[in-house]
Amino acid sequence: MILNKSPFNILSHRIWLVAIQIIVVAVLYYAFGKLAFSLSVQHGIVTNVPFFAEGVGLASAILFGIPAAIGVFVGQFVLAITSGVALLPYLGYIVHQCNTCHVWPFFILQTAA
Repeated sequence: MILNKSPFNILSHRIWLVAIQIIVVAVLYYAFGKLAFSLSVQHGIVTNVPFFAEGVGLASAILFGIPAAIGVFVGQFVLAITSGVALLPYLGYIVHQCNTCHVWPFFILQTAA
């Protein structure tokens, strides 16, 4: 049996692996963000709850590198849209970009080591 190890097969495998990493990070970011939002308002009182999704973003940056930034961006976007934030003002919202940008320093440190 001859295994086909052409560059196209290897590239295709890598693309699927990165796509799965992005989806996993986005889903985890969304789920932990929804959890934090559900815990922050109880009985009409806003409580101080850590935003666990940021921890997911940082951990995924250490594990996955660049794909984590895309996953954080997608997860944060879906979290905001499903939480009742208006789409047009949100697209220019600076915190959204900052949540994605916190991944880059970890990637730079990881590649420098």
